[in-house]
Amino acid sequence: MSNQSAPQTRRLPLRRLLTDLQGLVLLHRELGVDAYPASPGLLRLLQPSCQGRQGRDSAKTGELGAAKSPAPPARPRSSKSAEAEREVPDLTVLAAQLQDCRQCPHHQWRQKVIFGQGSAEARLLLIAGYPGAAEEGAGLPCQGAAGELLDRMLAAIQLSRRQIYLTTLVKCIPEAARQAATSPAPPEPAAISACLPFLQQQIAAIRPALICTLGPLPAQALLRTGKHLLQLRGRFHQYRDIPLMPTLAPDFLLHNPEMKKYAWQDLQLIQKFLQKN
Repeated sequence: MSNQSAPQTRRLPLRRLLTDLQGLVLLHRELGVDAYPASPGLLRLLQPSCQGRQGRDSAKTGELGAAKSPAPPARPRSSKSAEAEREVPDLTVLAAQLQDCRQCPHHQWRQKVIFGQGSAEARLLLIAGYPGAAEEGAGLPCQGAAGELLDRMLAAIQLSRRQIYLTTLVKCIPEAARQAATSPAPPEPAAISACLPFLQQQIAAIRPALICTLGPLPAQALLRTGKHLLQLRGRFHQYRDIPLMPTLAPDFLLHNPEMKKYAWQDLQLIQKFLQKN
């Protein structure tokens, strides 16, 4: 009798856990999340009796949430690359060029071009997706509640906006974002294609030691991939010869606070990289 009742006692908490997980999965599906970071905790949950196998699977898949991911070494600049840097315009010239940009329909309704903010010699370059109403009103990237959260994220790794450079992939507010600021739609592909060369010139002018993209759009554009952000975050990629860390955008984290722990893992990797290089 005791042997039969013990398994039933263990199943009761598991049923409640499965019910809670089902609700969470349905919520994430509505939010468009189609993959989860393969963190050590998640692997332990999925494989509770296979601890040895977990370690081998982690090495094969390269978990997106692992905080022990080694940072790629910084590459020395060659004389050829240094010569190329002298040929690119500085940030002041780029900003002046963008004021009259008419390469996509966004110029028809924009009030301000959101160029960027911070140190032109920053070691860390942060790239958000596109501006909204708050950003256009201030003329600066990442404003409002999302900007306050970003400031706290930076402070957690002993940085401020004065020490980094912050910009956006798309430089003008999308029409949908102006019409519905509470639930803005992403910019059209034409706007991304038109703005990407300006962003690439900004990167060449700043020449950061590390790039961090906020949200899926800048990561996908620079890495030329259609992969979901949760498949990209948590490890370093390469944009040309610059390490690039994709992470979650502050506005997404405001509506999905349970995902903040993954952004914190990414920030820790960024901090370790900057300390070592």
